[in-house]
Amino acid sequence: MFELHPARCNISTKMKIHAMNYINNTTTFQEALTSSAKYLMYPSNLSGFHNTETTLRRSMSGRNVFCHTGHLNLPERERLCSCGCRMHLNSSRNIYIRHLSIGEHLTCLEFPHHQLRCPSCGATKSQNIPFKAQGHMITEPLHTYTRDLLAKGTYTNKQVAEITGLGENVVKDIDKKRLQELYTTDGGTKLIKPEKQARFLGIDEFKLHNGHRYATHIIDLETGHILWIQNGKKKQVVYDFIDHVGMDWMDGIEAVACDMNSDFEEAFEEKCPWIQVVFDYFHIVKNFNDKVVSEVRKDEQRRLYEEGNIEAAKALKKTRYILTSNRSTLQKQNFVR
Repeated sequence: MFELHPARCNISTKMKIHAMNYINNTTTFQEALTSSAKYLMYPSNLSGFHNTETTLRRSMSGRNVFCHTGHLNLPERERLCSCGCRMHLNSSRNIYIRHLSIGEHLTCLEFPHHQLRCPSCGATKSQNIPFKAQGHMITEPLHTYTRDLLAKGTYTNKQVAEITGLGENVVKDIDKKRLQELYTTDGGTKLIKPEKQARFLGIDEFKLHNGHRYATHIIDLETGHILWIQNGKKKQVVYDFIDHVGMDWMDGIEAVACDMNSDFEEAFEEKCPWIQVVFDYFHIVKNFNDKVVSEVRKDEQRRLYEEGNIEAAKALKKTRYILTSNRSTLQKQNFVR
């Protein structure tokens, strides 16, 4: 038995679905209806849309797509031009708008979209689609569902794209606007100051694009919240962050964790000398491995080769020693080069 889940079903008409293990692309749901089948009724919340037929199609990726065809109401008030005259239909074209998925299946709406023209002043306008999300050819319910998945923080943008069936660029754009609403003002140009006083900060740079450019982010180590992101990895990033939050807020900072970038350390010491700069374990261990352990291993390996102990030298080449992050001891770790 195939039944639509009420949380996913968005077909406004009564539908009865029975014994549908496979449906050809041209087969309609109406042909599969039987009087004995169970059915669910659920309001679509798509204002003005009337579903007249539902067919099963295939997406380019091979997923099933329930295509709900129908028509959209054109209220009389929409026909009124700003000059006061009644506008006429100028042209129509069928459009497709993505809607909420039903389980693993995608859904879309197909209906004629009209363009109106005023016979008096010649002005034109497109028919309003009340349930369409701004900037995307998707419905508001799908837009809200995508934002909810992103806000949950459990899924990556790629996983959200797979769940919703949307393109990765669409999901990225929705997430960007969501974050702008949460953390910026003035149309996304100015960051909101942190509401909560932090005690410990973390700062690190990361590569952008092809790796020739860098950006730096500063986070609250206790909450994991991102407080600042800016291009570059120099002192100016720290200066701009301090100007943003203010010295009163910085008075509550006790320590900042960073790598061995001297610019970060010097900038905090110049502006906020009371803050304790702490190097994180990862970079201490990495630096110890690169500068000490690796050199000792190479020297020992050369000595073994010179003494003719080839097997011991080869065995040493396959091992390295690392300093564990929770105790000051050396631990042997095998690895394959």
